[in-house]
Amino acid sequence: MAPKNTKVDQDKKPLNFKLLVIGDSGVGKSNIINVYVGEPFQRTFITTIGVDFKTKLVKRSSVSGPSGQLSNENSGVEQQLQDIKLNIWDTAGQERFRTITTTYYRGTQGILVVFDLSNKQSFMSIKRWIHEMEQNCTGSTEVPPAIILGNKSDIPREKWEVSDEELADLRGNHTTFLTSAATGENLEQAFSHLTELILKRRAIENERKNNQPFSTIDIKGSAAGSGKSKKKKGNTLSNSSKCTLL
Repeated sequence: MAPKNTKVDQDKKPLNFKLLVIGDSGVGKSNIINVYVGEPFQRTFITTIGVDFKTKLVKRSSVSGPSGQLSNENSGVEQQLQDIKLNIWDTAGQERFRTITTTYYRGTQGILVVFDLSNKQSFMSIKRWIHEMEQNCTGSTEVPPAIILGNKSDIPREKWEVSDEELADLRGNHTTFLTSAATGENLEQAFSHLTELILKRRAIENERKNNQPFSTIDIKGSAAGSGKSKKKKGNTLSNSSKCTLL
């Protein structure tokens, strides 16, 4: 007879979060995922057929201060928390695959909506993707936390088809990151931010059940299989108060 898992054993197992990446064809969804998990950037466009997925293990740590409470003080003692396994689903953007991909919204805990900064049509499609997300996310009382990625920020600014005014308007309504799969810019930050939103929602739900407060955590990508990202000033358009796309 196999031994039962103890509470300690369960705490050692990583949490499993399902993320879904959606957006028009050609916006760079597959490359975003590949680079984030540590695979090389592909300059040749290859159409995703149906749905594919990759995984990445994310390390979590918290800082315990002198009082034993969790804090972000540098003088505290870092404690290891339960790791997270991100299962990142890559969907096909073509209309003819829509009936296949809609089934994969079920059980999703976080969503990334991607558009191409050099493709105005993909930017205009954001509303349609948000509507589809709201229609197809079932199994929970709320739409999962979601963020928007404006991809291909590495291309020359004069080739952008989305204006500063349109980006400002988007920023005012949704959490938005300007990213580049080619350089890795803001990919780590975007996925970490979405993971934090999922964790906060999960903690709030647990707090409602157990009447226990939740703590701020620090998310770190694992050394193995983590894509490097380069930070550039001014390319993070965030509105952290937004936990879902409305």
